[in-house]
Amino acid sequence: MESIPYYYIVRQMPGLTLRMALNDVPFYRRTVTFNSAANGPVNHWLVPGKNTVMMEFFASDVNPKSPNARVVLDFVVLREEDDKPIHESKWPMLLDRYKPEDRKLPFVHRDTFEPAGEIPKPVWEDNPREQWPAEGTAEQREAVFQLHDAYRRGDAGQFIEATRPKLDDHRKYYPGNPSLSQAGMEQKIAGQLSQPWDVRPLDDGELVFERWADGRVAYVTRKDGGYALSAKHKTDPEQEWLANLYLTRIEGRWRIFR
Repeated sequence: MESIPYYYIVRQMPGLTLRMALNDVPFYRRTVTFNSAANGPVNHWLVPGKNTVMMEFFASDVNPKSPNARVVLDFVVLREEDDKPIHESKWPMLLDRYKPEDRKLPFVHRDTFEPAGEIPKPVWEDNPREQWPAEGTAEQREAVFQLHDAYRRGDAGQFIEATRPKLDDHRKYYPGNPSLSQAGMEQKIAGQLSQPWDVRPLDDGELVFERWADGRVAYVTRKDGGYALSAKHKTDPEQEWLANLYLTRIEGRWRIFR
């Protein structure tokens, strides 16, 4: 069985905030002030067999009077070779599946779909289920610190080592992709870190380590909803580095894998 490339599109209008997970791993969180259409490859979010979608809809500060019929929000997964949809969840049409009294915000919608082709098993699937405090464990915080420290010092070697499981994970889902070659990634990271960056200081007290995939994945963000790590280019205001992180146990220790 061969791998089949898939991609996603999230079409979102102002009026609703969306938070979404694929296979109980956070996938998308956004409030928009304009019509948008986020998109990208999706294979590395998939699992073999049945895949689960969880969508949470919230009232948006942009337009708190919503939702209404004019606000459209669409999540679709398509096959890359012919743009054929294999799954679609669309607001407000999906509300037809629920009783009128249940159609109130915040609203949770769950669905499933099953892609064809070979889908590798996620790296976290066989890991033990664990508990941890919202501030994370010392080992989890250390994994985040190592990445932050590498970016702050412009250490491409340390940055690549800190994110090596992420590169390995993408190679598994996108075999033969030349942009994922070791030499290509080393060159890209070295070029990026050689630029002048103003890296936001890391404060452990600001981070939150969310528990997902039944305690096999830690999703790292900031308590205020901002990105866990960020940096702004000192001379080009259009450039910035923003990172929320996904951690799981690899060879017995917590590593960044996405």
